[in-house]
Amino acid sequence: MTREARRIGILGLGAIGRPVARALAMGLQGLALSGVTSRDSGRAREFLADLPGPPPFLEFRELVERSDVIVEAATRAALVDLAPTVLDAGRDLVILSAGTPTRTFCYISDAITGYLLCLLHGEFDAFNIGVERPEIMVREFAEIFRAAGTEITGYGGTVKYEESADPEYMTDNPNRRCPVITKARTALGYDPGVLVNEGVRRYLKFLAHEARS
Repeated sequence: MTREARRIGILGLGAIGRPVARALAMGLQGLALSGVTSRDSGRAREFLADLPGPPPFLEFRELVERSDVIVEAATRAALVDLAPTVLDAGRDLVILSAGTPTRTFCYISDAITGYLLCLLHGEFDAFNIGVERPEIMVREFAEIFRAAGTEITGYGGTVKYEESADPEYMTDNPNRRCPVITKARTALGYDPGVLVNEGVRRYLKFLAHEARS
């Protein structure tokens, strides 16, 4: 039985959004372009008119309603304004694998601190900047987002696992990514302190705060 194509909506039609929209409109197995939204509706409609279909230009809330997945290719300001709408819609988090590869996740403030320490080191060298714990499966990371989203924003979606229609999707995907930061700790005094659970909560609280302000 053929699986129904996943409906993809695109937020933003800049350097990233345009080639993504063009590729989807030309046809990608298992995917369908449900529509596009952009702050510059005139230029967006001009671009879409030259694509097969052509794909519709939609207001953001309608785009969310018509899409299974939203591809964010807009500015930071647009993301802050519109991400709560996606969360409110309760769209499921979809992982196109079993979610078993492991990763560590470094919070942005810790990463920036590490980069600045490298710049101030005073001599040429190379350092790993990141965090070495906790090393968790991607499926665990998705569950952290789901649980924190439910608590902070009222998110009502679930985590789903599917296979990509692209047979090469997982090719060369590393099963493990965990930096060794002993050298950075010793030579730079680098000491990342925001672990993944707290980092996800800070990010979602930021989105919720910006949506209210």
